[in-house]
Amino acid sequence: MDSLSLFSLTGYDQVPFDQDTENTVDLVLQAPERFSTSVDLVAVVDFSASMKGSKISLMKETLKYFLSNLDENDRFGVVAFASDVTRVFKINPATPENKSRWIEKLTKTEAKNRSDLCGGLLEGIEMLGKLKGKRTNAAMVVFTDGQATKGVIESDEILHEVKKSLQRHQLRVPMYSFGYRRHQVFLMRKLAEMCNGQYFFIQHPEQIPESLAISFTDIRRSHFHDIQIQVDTLDNVIIKQIGTKVQIAPIPGTSSLKKGCLLLVNQLSERRQKNILFRLALTKIPAPIKQFGLLTAKLSYIDSTLFLKRTAKITVYTDRSLSSKGFFFFFFFFQIIIWK
Repeated sequence: MDSLSLFSLTGYDQVPFDQDTENTVDLVLQAPERFSTSVDLVAVVDFSASMKGSKISLMKETLKYFLSNLDENDRFGVVAFASDVTRVFKINPATPENKSRWIEKLTKTEAKNRSDLCGGLLEGIEMLGKLKGKRTNAAMVVFTDGQATKGVIESDEILHEVKKSLQRHQLRVPMYSFGYRRHQVFLMRKLAEMCNGQYFFIQHPEQIPESLAISFTDIRRSHFHDIQIQVDTLDNVIIKQIGTKVQIAPIPGTSSLKKGCLLLVNQLSERRQKNILFRLALTKIPAPIKQFGLLTAKLSYIDSTLFLKRTAKITVYTDRSLSSKGFFFFFFFFQIIIWK
């Protein structure tokens, strides 16, 4: 399987046809196990005065470990910021020669002056946004204490500027933020959450390998974007309740969720899944139906690995061939068998 799969589980396989009743449907959206062989990465690195001492030592250790885990098929670029923002290295293949050169220069750089964090983030986004021949997976990694002292300094304003820049460059890249010792936790967390990445708090050198292993595993995963599921109930069925953490919206042109809805998922990564539970009300029907349709679910999404829009559709059925008397006889007989 190399695409998203959508399948369903019903609460009851059989429900009576000659009376009003209920059933549940659990829609399961699952991403496949698939890793990208190459990634484009931009590191945004803080060399301002607030990083002096143990913070910058920890950050340099993180950078060295990070670079050592890049493959030759990966490409890597560095933006450094203090009072000024500089593209230290343009995005180039992570060959052994380039990695040695990058490590040597970065380890010799000292912390100084003020911190234009917002400028550094925007420069990193622009570097990725203007990159020609983008790879299937791309990401930003941010190494900072989050203490902005120049340019845009308020956390909410920084988040707003980052969001605008990502939209302007039409980028959907995860951001992984690494905070050191005392740092702006709120900003670092929000940057990662807004960009579907992860936040890491580095306080001791022993934390570096595990944190980077987690981030690299996630970076190399395939991601699926702009996921939308349109659910439409069929005749004699309405939605009573929806249980899910994903965003729910009415189908365009309607205001009620009783006969259908749109389920919106920003992104889903490799080996992850979303569950959407529907509680349905079924009105009685005049005659038994063996294959009674409950709902249809139409899936559409963007595959980041292939840059393709994909679609799929399923119809969920239940058995309404039994009368209410037959159903309850079957139900209680089945319970007796189980308890025996």
